[in-house]
Amino acid sequence: MPRQKQTKGKCAYCGKEFAKTGMARHLKACLARQQVLAEEKGTKDTLFHVQVQGKYRPEYWMHLEMPASITLEKFDAFLRGIWLECCGHLSMFKIHETRYEVLVDPTFDYWGEKPKTMKHKLSKVFYPGLKADYQYDFGSTTPLDVIVIDQREGVPNKAQPIYILSRNDPPDIPCENCGQHQAMRIYTWHDYTALCDECGDASAYDDEGWLPVVNSPRVGECGYTGDDAVDDLF
Repeated sequence: MPRQKQTKGKCAYCGKEFAKTGMARHLKACLARQQVLAEEKGTKDTLFHVQVQGKYRPEYWMHLEMPASITLEKFDAFLRGIWLECCGHLSMFKIHETRYEVLVDPTFDYWGEKPKTMKHKLSKVFYPGLKADYQYDFGSTTPLDVIVIDQREGVPNKAQPIYILSRNDPPDIPCENCGQHQAMRIYTWHDYTALCDECGDASAYDDEGWLPVVNSPRVGECGYTGDDAVDDLF
């Protein structure tokens, strides 16, 4: 599948569109957001502004805001739900040289430093300027960059504690055969060919081996087909 150009996304507050490189700056200055924040009511918490993106597919990205009181496990569940989950694979965060995993066997003789549990709260491991790694599936791995951009004192969103400030628009992926239409599916056996439905139907590829084109850095991997219900959140 061809490498994609930089993508744009919309601000959740004002609806204006910006490139990934300018979104963090916009969110800090957005007047519509400032007005919403000024009218917040409720118990305050430390909130982290976090950018997450595909390590090798950076055209897929999100800006998120989340309470410091939630755990890495809850953040992991969010990432799985919106971007990654297909077969219940293992996952981990790596912060500096420490691994944080969901399942940590106290009796297992780990190679190197023993991983810690994802039960740790973000307040114990996150801080502005932190650059961490995340991996889902240790076979056909989808690696992510996790960047803590800023923090503030504010009221968490009750409906969506991990709130999507902005998310990339689906990348423009042309059909690799005709080049005239958007690719709708990827053939994942032997090669990774992205085709429109017409070219896919006319191809000599088997009926099996296809995966849909989805707005996720896990596109075309394992059995990932996306989650329309989660995609509709933004």
